[in-house]
Amino acid sequence: MVVIERRFAINGVQKKRPYYVYTKDEAEEKGYDIVSWREAKPGEWALDDANYVSQCVARTVMPKTGNTEVKFPFARAFTNRKKPFGYGITQEKHWAEVEAGKTRTKRAVKAYVAAVMDHTITEEDERRLGKLYRHDQLKPIASWRRLLRQKPIQDMILAEMANILDRHGVTPDTVVEDLVVLKDKAVEDKQYNVARQVLDRFVDMLGMKQGLGETEHQTGVQVDWSQFTLPEEGTGTGVIGPNNTTQPEPIKTEISWETGIKVEKPDETHII
Repeated sequence: MVVIERRFAINGVQKKRPYYVYTKDEAEEKGYDIVSWREAKPGEWALDDANYVSQCVARTVMPKTGNTEVKFPFARAFTNRKKPFGYGITQEKHWAEVEAGKTRTKRAVKAYVAAVMDHTITEEDERRLGKLYRHDQLKPIASWRRLLRQKPIQDMILAEMANILDRHGVTPDTVVEDLVVLKDKAVEDKQYNVARQVLDRFVDMLGMKQGLGETEHQTGVQVDWSQFTLPEEGTGTGVIGPNNTTQPEPIKTEISWETGIKVEKPDETHII
């Protein structure tokens, strides 16, 4: 017997419950009435193609296609499926893996990376990103924060950052080379505080301090959004970037809140 804990909505109540998967012999010993998984209705015990028996959670007829989907604790499948279906041979993907492939997630991740590379993320940023990601949710910001905690999404963020930096000639090798030069120069000039800061960067790179999840929600810096040109209500487009021209501008990032992000390389950018 295998116990699987899943959260399903049953009779309008969503709650994590234990679900049991038995071998065919175990189910027969318990005296369960067993049906084929293709015919199973909610609450019935069904035999899958791997000779395991589990309880059907839901049965749904798709309104557009008319196909019938049956849901079990370990996975779901359409009854017209041709490939074998069963516990151990069919495992449902984690929801974050599925979400990573959706357009709404890719769009929100691009916007998040653009904002991170421009300034420290604030709660106002998170509110905007939540609406960009799941405006249909009651609490979009909660959905966004939950998404950020998932490893597939963190991998997407790191990959997007690497792509942007690579387009601007910033690679792991060039960063390390520049940091080494900076450290050596600081030691030569007896600027030991600077040298220590560089060493701290190396410690971070080696993962000896803290990971992405502990650093991505810094809120210590308050950003004055009046400095930024933001999308007007209903237009769906806008630009995020400081208007302060007295300092070298970072990588300029133009954000379309509908279609994603376009990064333009500035005339002269130095990243350390």
